[in-house]
Amino acid sequence: MAQIFSGIPGIIFTSAIVVLSWGYLVFNGDISIIWPMFGVANQLLATTALAIGTTIIIKNKWYGLITFFPMLFMLATTISAGVINILDNYIPQHSFNGNLNALLSFIMMALVFFVVIDTTVKMFFYLYKTNPREKAFKEKDEALELDI
Repeated sequence: MAQIFSGIPGIIFTSAIVVLSWGYLVFNGDISIIWPMFGVANQLLATTALAIGTTIIIKNKWYGLITFFPMLFMLATTISAGVINILDNYIPQHSFNGNLNALLSFIMMALVFFVVIDTTVKMFFYLYKTNPREKAFKEKDEALELDI
């Protein structure tokens, strides 16, 4: 029973940090400044869901292009909109809140980009039944005769 409740303080702490952070942004900013970040976050969530869903579809030997191309479209449009949002909305403010919003938007976009890269590697693994990460570590360096 103790194992069930052992993570509760961490959950409460991290939830409080997230709620206080968004509360700070809403309290110190205008909703017209924060609203574009919510839009980018929502579309990045859709991109992440499509990336993970495509990986599961390909793993189960179904037709993965049904969700792969929409994922690429969502990634391209959302990243470009996020960059425009940072360059046109947040950086020109020359304020702490503008820089903070730009940094948070950039972090969200970078994390989703890494998720898409990772899931794409896994998609190729499931398609071709070879793990490029594992293969890279098993190659031998001929000059040194070492296992890398």
